[in-house]
Amino acid sequence: MWRAGGNCSVTLDLLPFAGILAALASRRVSVWQAALAGLILSLPAFWFAAPDAQTAMARMAGAAMHGLWLSWLALSVILSGLLFHQVVSRARAGPAPTPEAASPERRYRVLFALCFLVGPFFESVTGFGVGLVVTLPLLLRLGITPVGAIVLGLYSQMLVPWGGMAVGTTVGAALAELPLHTLGLASALLTVPLLGGYLWLFWRLAAAEGLHPNANQRLDDLLWIAALGGLLVLCNDAVAVPIAGLLATGLLLVPRHWRDQRPNLTQWRAAAHSARPYLLVTGLLLVTHTLPPLRHTLKHLWVWQPAPGWPAFPPFYEVSFWLAVTALGYGLATRLDAVHWRALVADAGRMAWPPARTTVLFVVMAQLMSDGGIAGRLAAGWHAAAGNAALYAAPLLGGLAGLLTASNTAANALLMPLQTALAGGDPRLLTWLAAVQNLAGSNLTALSPIRIEMAVALAGLAGGTAHVYSRAWPLGALALLLLTAMLAVLVLG
Repeated sequence: MWRAGGNCSVTLDLLPFAGILAALASRRVSVWQAALAGLILSLPAFWFAAPDAQTAMARMAGAAMHGLWLSWLALSVILSGLLFHQVVSRARAGPAPTPEAASPERRYRVLFALCFLVGPFFESVTGFGVGLVVTLPLLLRLGITPVGAIVLGLYSQMLVPWGGMAVGTTVGAALAELPLHTLGLASALLTVPLLGGYLWLFWRLAAAEGLHPNANQRLDDLLWIAALGGLLVLCNDAVAVPIAGLLATGLLLVPRHWRDQRPNLTQWRAAAHSARPYLLVTGLLLVTHTLPPLRHTLKHLWVWQPAPGWPAFPPFYEVSFWLAVTALGYGLATRLDAVHWRALVADAGRMAWPPARTTVLFVVMAQLMSDGGIAGRLAAGWHAAAGNAALYAAPLLGGLAGLLTASNTAANALLMPLQTALAGGDPRLLTWLAAVQNLAGSNLTALSPIRIEMAVALAGLAGGTAHVYSRAWPLGALALLLLTAMLAVLVLG
């Protein structure tokens, strides 16, 4: 037996986190280099926690392979999402509408709808950051600066607990040994104050883009946010958690469009024609993911699963497959020729490379940290040292997991058992701790290097990652502060 012990063990466990934070704070290295540093620094703690060298090597290889497989689940969506984006953009090539043609008041209302309804709607349907892929080009066409468009595009991630039909919340409920309805409803109740905080920050971000809402507009925004929060709670409680985000945003999109645009029949048709690739992919995903016979058939028609216990990948059921199918169908329908196809595939590949390498490095590192017990030892040590005060670290720990993995599923898998163990058998506290973990891990995925790299690539903002973080960090800080305050009230109550 050869183990690192005492302070040495704690130091080794902290190395990956400290290395990544130091690298990113220095602004002298890229995000993928910071990820590589974190991956390398996670190896000593993994190595010395094993009983012998042979076991360490075997476990390390297994964890790396597992991480590569988990990376593929994210990469498939990144690749297909960027292909979809390239096809739609190329097929629509032509003069873009000039944002100056619309009044500032009209542009502001469109901006609100994109951030709080359109983006979260697509994220609820697809997950994996696709809401960002959809809304970012629309924000740029609205005349928002590239950095501003990326930061505002991250609002598409504010309902990530219900993203991809709430797959992460479903996993979290199972790990916490809670009914899905219980965790979904608790998460929705805590999301309502978060929506209010996001709205306050949205007003500041919009003002920075020259769009200043007056008092009447702010009141109007509050009413729409109240409706969104109320519908989210109602749909989780009375309908079903997996489609709660989809329903809450979708039920508001049509009346919002009618109120803002007052379209006639011709304009409704024009809007539907313009949105047809998005409507098509949404329809395909709704049909394939909600109709029980078809869903069962697609999930079992052909399944990839390299090892028992690893997540299965049924290609004909996955979001990435239907994104690719829609991209191919839309490209053929708009008669893109072979030259266009070669160019857009090459462009999609170039755009995918930065987020792809970052994804692989971070997810493999997270798997090494999970299999090596690094996160577990740190959380357990913190609880032993701080006692009940450790509860207030739950949002920070959950957020850190979401930040590093870019996945609420991975964040819940990493920390949910440890977070809920802090409840000490109290069922009420267990529910709220599970909801805080679910929300912290979900909301901080918006600021993960993987998401930011993908957004920077989509916006064509080479080398702009540090600039984006300098504008976007309040999104994460606000979420953590509000979740910590709500947890304090719930614990004291």
